Amino acid sequence: MLPRVSARFGVIAALAAAAVACKKDPTADGVGTPAIIQAAFASLNVNIGSTGTVTASVVDVRQTPLEAPIMFTTCDATIATVAADTSYHPVPVTSARALVKSVLSGTACVVAATPLLTQTDTVVVNVVKATPVVVTNPSVPAGTSTLVGATLADTARLGGGFGTLTGTITFALYDSTQKTCAASPRYTQALTVSAAGLFATSPGFTSDKVGIWRWRVVYGGNANNKSVTTACTGSSAELVVVKAPTTLTTVANPTSGAVGAKLKDAATLGGGAGTPGGTIVFRLYDPTHPACTGTPRLTDSVTVAGVGTYNTSSATGFTTDAAGTWRWTAEYTGDAINAAKSTACNDEQVVIS
Repeated sequence: MLPRVSARFGVIAALAAAAVACKKDPTADGVGTPAIIQAAFASLNVNIGSTGTVTASVVDVRQTPLEAPIMFTTCDATIATVAADTSYHPVPVTSARALVKSVLSGTACVVAATPLLTQTDTVVVNVVKATPVVVTNPSVPAGTSTLVGATLADTARLGGGFGTLTGTITFALYDSTQKTCAASPRYTQALTVSAAGLFATSPGFTSDKVGIWRWRVVYGGNANNKSVTTACTGSSAELVVVKAPTTLTTVANPTSGAVGAKLKDAATLGGGAGTPGGTIVFRLYDPTHPACTGTPRLTDSVTVAGVGTYNTSSATGFTTDAAGTWRWTAEYTGDAINAAKSTACNDEQVVIS
């Protein structure tokens, strides 16, 4: 009986040992065996003139990275070249990295492969065009205005980008009725670009409407550089304020007298467009201010509601208290579409004896 028992226990022990051996076999369920090669991402954007990187690994069925040789190739070397990144040294060596250098704008790809597998992985490479810079400077600077009939011109400095800037830069001018720069411009001029630099309209356009005019400049781009368009509206827009000319004539009352005489003034506003608004400011200087500087003896503002004659508001006028030459000045402040106008210091002299 004892030999049979021993034999039975021997069989059980052998089966148990086989089960343990099978459980510890690292390849029994695919663990540790190369299953797939995969890159860290599916696409890569590289600005032209720059270099990007692509990393890839060989993994088993459990997505565990394995140590394995990895090679990278490009599908279009005219757009992007690829080379192994010899500075990349991961520990352990479970991944490899390639340097992707842009050559020309367009779409290429990087293929990651390993001799352990027939499968490869592909990363789409988009080489993005550079963005040049356009800085404009109109003949009428921001914050100032000009009159109807003035010639409007513009300049633009083109720079930045990648390589030699070529193509076309186009100036377009829109009048006050074209607030979105959508309609056909009143004036346009296209200039050929062969390098970065300063470009200018010649001769420009003679304004024929009041209001806000808008310049827009478009660089059309080339193979390696994006098109750039300046803003039509907003803080960076290139706005030119064109106003209607006005006239201002004055008549002092009286033009002479003795000390104690009461002085008045009248101003006639003409020209302009629409119904001029704003104010007329009268100033009276005594004989101690022959250049009409310093503090006037009288300042009087009158609201404007169209062209016409406006008088100082005091019905009795200003009472003189010194002999000599007194001087009136009048200033029309203008409004959104009408230009300001002023009289000179010695246009209205009142002699008090």
